[in-house]
Amino acid sequence: MEIHADLHDNFSEHIFCHSNDTFHEENAQDQPRWTNSTIFALLVFLVGVMGNGSLLLLILCKGRALRTPFNVYIGNLLLANSLNLCLQCPLDIANELYPCAWNFSRGACSIFLYAALVLQAVTYSAHLLIAVNRIWAVAHPISYRSIHSVRTSTRLCLAVWILVHVCVMPRWAADVLMDHRERTFECSLEPMGTGKEIWDLVIHILFFLLPHGVITAALPVIQIVKRRRGAGAKINIVQPLAEGRMGEPTNRTPASVFGIAAVNDIPQFPKASFLGMTAAAGKRADNNGRFRGYVLLLLMTITIAACWTPMEVYYVLSDIDSSFSAPIFFEVASVLFSCQAALDPLLFTLALRNIRREIRSILLHGPQINNQCRKRISSCAVLS
Repeated sequence: MEIHADLHDNFSEHIFCHSNDTFHEENAQDQPRWTNSTIFALLVFLVGVMGNGSLLLLILCKGRALRTPFNVYIGNLLLANSLNLCLQCPLDIANELYPCAWNFSRGACSIFLYAALVLQAVTYSAHLLIAVNRIWAVAHPISYRSIHSVRTSTRLCLAVWILVHVCVMPRWAADVLMDHRERTFECSLEPMGTGKEIWDLVIHILFFLLPHGVITAALPVIQIVKRRRGAGAKINIVQPLAEGRMGEPTNRTPASVFGIAAVNDIPQFPKASFLGMTAAAGKRADNNGRFRGYVLLLLMTITIAACWTPMEVYYVLSDIDSSFSAPIFFEVASVLFSCQAALDPLLFTLALRNIRREIRSILLHGPQINNQCRKRISSCAVLS
């Protein structure tokens, strides 16, 4: 399996000039090559940066209102999308405008390949964390409520970043840092020898195909768990006591029979009932949270199936047959693949009510950043 810069790339089909092309490289260097895919890539880049960046800033600045364990996974995905868009897409768009050669330095090529390989694997893994979180919440709700916290979700996100860099970054470093070729013609990871080809195949399966498969299978798994749990609940249902006419209990006291109100007939509201109402309210809130998480997973599964599947099919076919070539299909797959990073913030806004509430308050009362957010922004600026 050969990994180029456009493998798992967000946008472009890289076109390289050869000596027998109909136009000269000098003319291509002078005049930018604006195409429909280039314009679309620019629009997706702008929408994606604004959507991911603004939503990430909203989650970081709104304090405890949005700092929930599940929103940590969302912030992790927004961060990966933002870094990938900022590091990869400008170079990708510029390379599409002047497609005949790599017009930037070796350092720019290294950054481009890092985003195309490492950060793209982090993005896949961030989507995977959201799907696994939903499966955990449905399959093991007791352990999910007792163990899951902001600290737990933060540690899981950090573990994913470390795992991806430990497993994927050496492949990037082996080619970029140890290869002294001049990047005058193309910017790509060229496998040299059987070892790198096997390494590329393992990376493709573990960090791209496997997350895609788990995300696709998450909804069926959740439905199977719910159906089995519903069948088990029907078996364990306790039948209620027999009731008399108009819903009155049949075991009335003798005093109530003669028209004298007994103590047991007086409505009682013990403290346990208030505790029960509180527990019921908490259960309703928990069910609403699960439903919103389910809606988010449903929307994410649909968009990922539409955006990622064509690109993955193309590379699987190219792995099977090295002579496989379908330029039109690849261009369509690249356009669809580019949409996922721009669609993620929209999906979160549609599925999560707390995010919609905060956005609505900002739109109604103006984009006022509180003092806590200003302190965080200033502290980040000092650290940078």
